[in-house]
Amino acid sequence: MKSIQIGKIMILLAILTHLVGISGLFSSDVSMTSQMLTLVLLVLAYLTIDKKKAKRKRKKPAAVRTLLDRAKQESNESAQ
Repeated sequence: MKSIQIGKIMILLAILTHLVGISGLFSSDVSMTSQMLTLVLLVLAYLTIDKKKAKRKRKKPAAVRTLLDRAKQESNESAQ
């Protein structure tokens, strides 16, 4: 599975955990635990999605690459 899909699943689990926690079905001890679990799931989802964004590296457009190549060639020719 891709990391973005895992992040989405974690967010859905966090929402489900939060809804169960605030429903009042459990005692206050379990409520605090569900709040902590919600927080942990959201932080993990953020880190998972953030790492995926950080790995993407933008490729320079072809026009920019050709201009850079020309500038390097011209600077090499003028230096000689």
